Amino acid sequence: MFARLVTAVLNVMSTETSWEQTKTFAGHVTARIGFTANATPPVFSLHEEMLLKILSFLSPEDLLRFSRVSRMCYRLSLDRSLWRHVDLRSFASRLNDPAKLELLIFKRFSNKIRCLDLSGFTVSEGNLNTLAISCRQLRVLKLKSVTFTTDSNRDIQRHNSEQSAIFPGKLNCLDIRFSQGHPGVFRVIASNLSKVESLGLCDAFLYTLLEGGILEATIESMNNLRVLDLSHCRLLKENTLALFARCNKLEVLRVRRCPMLTGSSVQEFLESCTRLKALTLDGISIDDQTLQSIKWDSTFLTSLELGWCPLITPVGLKLTLRRVSKIPSLEYLGLCSIGGGKALNDEILLEMAAGILKGQYGRLTEVNLSCSWRITEDGLKRLRPLVGTLDTTSCPVSNGFPMRYDKNNNIERSTRKISKGKHISSHFTRFEWCLETPL
Repeated sequence: MFARLVTAVLNVMSTETSWEQTKTFAGHVTARIGFTANATPPVFSLHEEMLLKILSFLSPEDLLRFSRVSRMCYRLSLDRSLWRHVDLRSFASRLNDPAKLELLIFKRFSNKIRCLDLSGFTVSEGNLNTLAISCRQLRVLKLKSVTFTTDSNRDIQRHNSEQSAIFPGKLNCLDIRFSQGHPGVFRVIASNLSKVESLGLCDAFLYTLLEGGILEATIESMNNLRVLDLSHCRLLKENTLALFARCNKLEVLRVRRCPMLTGSSVQEFLESCTRLKALTLDGISIDDQTLQSIKWDSTFLTSLELGWCPLITPVGLKLTLRRVSKIPSLEYLGLCSIGGGKALNDEILLEMAAGILKGQYGRLTEVNLSCSWRITEDGLKRLRPLVGTLDTTSCPVSNGFPMRYDKNNNIERSTRKISKGKHISSHFTRFEWCLETPL
């Protein structure tokens, strides 16, 4: 019955019909599910608590459509309980004016909002001030690919009053990856990271703090940091990355597509951050010598990603995996397109299979071998029965089809043909180690 009521509400949200047509249509719907036709659709005779429960399943866009049905619908759509988890990414092009966004924050958001996604928006310093003042329960803020701006008049007022800008200071999760904008905004953000547990940063943030000489002090203040994502920070260097090793509570570190990293600080991270569970070194410039110098066997990693590292050779990978096989807690190993897709071969797969039979590789259940051009069925048939999930997406052995083996060794094959030589994103991803919010 509850699902039918939700369907009835969705059917009365059409903005292209009049209220009389909507009532008639809703009456037919409710009559079909056992209600007697009335002048007003019976769904609106429910208690407001039940209606609000139904409306809580709607997206912001659908909720705005529903608000146009009637005055009662408009009043219900403004209820603050419906705006606790808000994803506004689809409105980025329509709310590109910071003044409109600030009005929306005042009108719709309140102390009850906990998760907000403004990815793709143009966010002003005033917007951040409004969030800090009006949304004191905000805990998750996603500002991915955002352009930060500042108001010159606000700068003058702040300079005269000697007051700093305000930023939400009780966040548990903050994501500013791929963002850019005014350096003053990044400095304000840096002063409010003491309670953040999950953090995604961008080049502009790191550059601003390095230029201002406050990066070390900012990192020292991150006492609760557990998840750090520096992916696609193309200006990130080893000496900068090494500073984050001071965050000894760190459990997840992701540095994907950072071409200036050589991996020389990885050992320092593993020694300082003893709680580290997941390490992603995807697409960095680490070589065989550096990879072999890391004491993998003394760590307790659960997830290790080495994919897309172009400088690794078959010999270096083989020697490295002998130490990786001694990690007692390892569950996932990513070797996607390692060494340009040429480092992984059948000899290495056979040695991995032999190691698993000897009790090595911890609790390994998932392996990503996608985009590896030198593996054949001879190597896979030995490893396949020993691993729960094996991804061979875009490998020659899959005849051009993305293939994945489940825990029962059954092949899951897509019907979409992949052209020869085309690299596709793997279907296999450790989502629990990605910096994502509950939105």
